Amino acid sequence: MYYSYSRILSYNAFLNFLIGERGVGKTYGAVKFVTKEFIKKGHQFVYLRRYKSDLKKSTPTFFDSLITNNEFPDHELKTKGNNFYIDGNLAGYALTLSTAQDLKSANFDKVKFVVFDEFIIDEGVRKYYLSNECEVFLNFLESTLRLKNDCRVFLLGNAGNLVTNPYFLYFGMSVPTQSDIRTFKNGLILLQYMKNEEYRQMKKQTKFGQLVAGT
Repeated sequence: MYYSYSRILSYNAFLNFLIGERGVGKTYGAVKFVTKEFIKKGHQFVYLRRYKSDLKKSTPTFFDSLITNNEFPDHELKTKGNNFYIDGNLAGYALTLSTAQDLKSANFDKVKFVVFDEFIIDEGVRKYYLSNECEVFLNFLESTLRLKNDCRVFLLGNAGNLVTNPYFLYFGMSVPTQSDIRTFKNGLILLQYMKNEEYRQMKKQTKFGQLVAGT
């Protein structure tokens, strides 16, 4: 099960905030999308996490779900260190926001997409947002995308503390009420709050789903 990016791409927003419950397929859909874009058009991507500890856990298994589901059977998908390779060619970079200040002299001319995974910190987790994080993030985008107009940024987050996270406060965003999508800043920012009824029904049938029902 994965989330398709075709609908939000039609809005042509620069920053795309995708918020949803676990299991909706946000990350899987993002990995599939950037992989397909590189195979078809040669567009590179950045996979961004906040801290090195986050990256250490997620980078080695970046392509695993695609390989398991045989999404691209005619192509070789590999991770070497903090770089991603498709058919032996450099396709993407794994980077951390906490060390973004070190990237000012790096060359990312072929990068068109940035995927910031788990940008919202879940409640109860002993991790913290960076000081002035939104400014750090914007400086990171300027360093990697170099003000190119044809780039897209995807920020993926679980539906947790939406009201007080720094990005919602910084950009003056709020959860859509009339539909699942709302735009801000004259369409430069898109926010989608997604639900997956199919996944919810599947979860209800599991022992865990029955355990937490009504809580």
